[in-house]
Amino acid sequence: MEETKMREVGKFITTTRQNIVDPQGSTADFIFAEAVQATMPTLVVDKYNMVMKKDVPGQVDTAVFPVFKNYTLTWADVSSSGADLGSDLTLSAGGAMEFTKLTPILYTAGIFVTDAVDLKVNQASFDQYATLAGIQVSKKIDSDVIKSGFLDVEGNHTAGAGASTFAAGGIWTSNGSINAASTLTPKDLLDGWNKLATGGAELYPPDAVLMHPNQYVDLISHQDFSPTSTKGYYRKAVFDREGNLTRFAGMEIITTELVDVASGSGNVAGTNAAWTVAGHGVVIFKKGVSVALATKNAGFKVSTVDDRLKHGQYKVFDLMFATKYILRDSMLFIRAAD
Repeated sequence: MEETKMREVGKFITTTRQNIVDPQGSTADFIFAEAVQATMPTLVVDKYNMVMKKDVPGQVDTAVFPVFKNYTLTWADVSSSGADLGSDLTLSAGGAMEFTKLTPILYTAGIFVTDAVDLKVNQASFDQYATLAGIQVSKKIDSDVIKSGFLDVEGNHTAGAGASTFAAGGIWTSNGSINAASTLTPKDLLDGWNKLATGGAELYPPDAVLMHPNQYVDLISHQDFSPTSTKGYYRKAVFDREGNLTRFAGMEIITTELVDVASGSGNVAGTNAAWTVAGHGVVIFKKGVSVALATKNAGFKVSTVDDRLKHGQYKVFDLMFATKYILRDSMLFIRAAD
């Protein structure tokens, strides 16, 4: 009797296929997009808190970053009697507030998935492609931030081109060219810190250094880091248990292969020929102050374009972000040979 009732109820149940409920595959794309974001490696810029970061809401197209520069106050002694008490104090004009607007740019890329790979059924394939896409998305963001936010400061300065751009091996020659001997040394970093921390009214003691692995190897292999060196630079260095240099002169050492190689035209394409040999830029900066990143997470999506002639589908990825250095006075660029 119970079986009969179940059959009668079942007569009124109709199964609707997924391609009818969701003909464009938007639900599957949404799930895949979430999986891509979930499998993204931690961004280098996020891991080290390198930038000032804001996310632009869905109905807004621009992020505004305030920049308030340091300045020096004029002080007067009014503790004694006399003219000091009967005259106006000399007041200092505060630094002008500047605002930098960043409008996230839409970037797109895609991969082709053949019909032999079913991302809806095969969990292994789904995870593999989501991980692959996640790595590529994070690499795109990191690469652009390092290029446009950090390396593009080479030769660009409000006080004149090259005012805070130097050559390794003795960074006291502004905007100098490099040669094969211009490898990064501990003194370069210490001198760079000194320039930013004691450079007059615009004081921005740096707390981080960005470099390529080639420059990192040159740095830790330098003889001045030897405990027997009379320079004593090793006393300002911090190493982890595996012997990796993590900090120097109070600055965190950030190493990544995403720092582009520079040769001939430099990091800023076509603007200088100071790179007589191949090398990489090294940037000393202040975290959360020097560079800004505007993202638009609402603009991240995955779309599917079906191609029957090729028997597969294109997975198209869209992401939106923009980046730029916003306080050049807090940064110092060093040209270093490989």
